[in-house]
Amino acid sequence: MAKQKSESAAAVVDAVCAPEWTDILRQMIFIRRFEEATEREFRRGKVGGYLHVYIGQEAVASGIISAIRKNDMVFSGYRDHAHALALGSEPGRVMAELFGKATGVSKGKGGSMHLFDVEHGFYGGYGIVGGHVTLAVGSAYGLRYQGTDRVVVCYFGDGAMNIGSFHEAMNMAGLWGRDGMCPIVFIIENNGYAMGTSVERHSALTDLSARVRAYNIPSEKVDG
Repeated sequence: MAKQKSESAAAVVDAVCAPEWTDILRQMIFIRRFEEATEREFRRGKVGGYLHVYIGQEAVASGIISAIRKNDMVFSGYRDHAHALALGSEPGRVMAELFGKATGVSKGKGGSMHLFDVEHGFYGGYGIVGGHVTLAVGSAYGLRYQGTDRVVVCYFGDGAMNIGSFHEAMNMAGLWGRDGMCPIVFIIENNGYAMGTSVERHSALTDLSARVRAYNIPSEKVDG
């Protein structure tokens, strides 16, 4: 009976889901399994430095990255394994980086929080909270200055919104964006906690998307 129910469920999924949706679902499941494996190895002491897993946020990386082009640029904070995998980085090389191997995407020198794979459009992986947002804004300006139609996607967590450089970056993005000179999409991945501190305890304004409107940047809330 259990087998029949499983086959029936699979038939329903195949009937109602477009092929690209099943591809995204498959990728989400793969990211979950990858992250579970990294956490096991971290607890065994096999991963140097610290490790931040992406469990529960798989849809955010998979869905958005599925909509961008191969020559666009993606920046992320330190919870970065999923973004690299969604962009097409070879999983073995990503795992090798966590183990500090020379065959890793950053030659074993970056570890979990500093993955780079420019070939696949991934420009980091940054361990400094919010530090990469200014780099992403500058890169977006550079792309438009060069006359390209490429776009930057910048992921960061709720904790990064309390960093001073975040507000400097938003102000520049608002200024340059007004003239069409900053092709960037900011993704606030609000998982409810900045490390171990809840949004209610670290942010005076818990409606995080409202903050960027102060810089004339349009925003939309999406359930990940």
